[in-house]
Amino acid sequence: MGTDTTEVQRLAMEEITERRERERYERLPTWARHRIEKLESDSKHWKNKALEMEKGDTNTFQRDYSGSLEEDRRPMARDSQILFVTDETEFEVGFRNGVLEVNATGRLRNDRMIVRPISSNLVAIEGYGH
Repeated sequence: MGTDTTEVQRLAMEEITERRERERYERLPTWARHRIEKLESDSKHWKNKALEMEKGDTNTFQRDYSGSLEEDRRPMARDSQILFVTDETEFEVGFRNGVLEVNATGRLRNDRMIVRPISSNLVAIEGYGH
């Protein structure tokens, strides 16, 4: 019987605490509430991305070439777009529908690319301007 009373008291305290927090939240300026909502949304998004990667549900990895092929693979979110930035060109790289796509974004001076075949399994890509 004592356990039921303790549980009821605990639930009542939780409800009071939640009500107080809600009242404090509602007294915040609109910009602060929007900022909190944005941060909570971002946090949820990145937690989901981390869970995705933990489950191994990814096709994108970052390599630092410090160990063996398997050891230096760091998972990224599935279908991630990767941005490489040089002094004059930004390259956006992604894998879509079985095709590796490279885009010189044009945000910097060089918005075009030169693609040079080096061998049957390697190409060099450079940015160049007008």
